[in-house]
Amino acid sequence: MIDWKRLFSSEIRIDAGEFHRQFAEASGEMAAYGAEKTGVGTVLFSGGVFQNRLIMKLLSEIFAKKGLEVFIPEQIPVNDGGISCGQAVWAAHGFKLKNNGYVNG
Repeated sequence: MIDWKRLFSSEIRIDAGEFHRQFAEASGEMAAYGAEKTGVGTVLFSGGVFQNRLIMKLLSEIFAKKGLEVFIPEQIPVNDGGISCGQAVWAAHGFKLKNNGYVNG
């Protein structure tokens, strides 16, 4: 269970480093849960948040400890341009949402 109050409560004060660490840990928990439910153990970092080197470093370490394979874009931008590329690939492969999970076809 992820305790989001530690990250977003106005009553609890944490410094930026602790915020980043807790954000990465919560993201790792969500990714591990998703991998378990879908059987997909590969993660591609995309989106503007991954322009933050600390977030990318922390997540890479946490995901690797959870047995997830991490890919970082090298030829497409990590920001919003990369997201649209990922959406195009997803659509090209015909993935659809079915019964709370993704299927191909």
